[in-house]
Amino acid sequence: MKPPKKGQKGAKATLEFRWEGVIDLDEARKEVADILEVWREVSRWPDAPPFTGGVFDEWPRRLSQGISFLKSESQAVLSYLMHLEG
Repeated sequence: MKPPKKGQKGAKATLEFRWEGVIDLDEARKEVADILEVWREVSRWPDAPPFTGGVFDEWPRRLSQGISFLKSESQAVLSYLMHLEG
């Protein structure tokens, strides 16, 4: 979503979507099922390196990029939750 335009305030400010479309969540989940499965394994050992010598021996590029993304997103969610508690 795009932020309100400069100068807009209150009720006049509206968020504009950058893209329009319909997402099939079941289909999306199937597309990344392999990454989510690996993430569940990796997240059990946060201090273990996920690459060679770590949780798994061989990492296809797609999986390693997915794990990197999920790790950063997980940290962002945890930071937000800690902020709410603070």
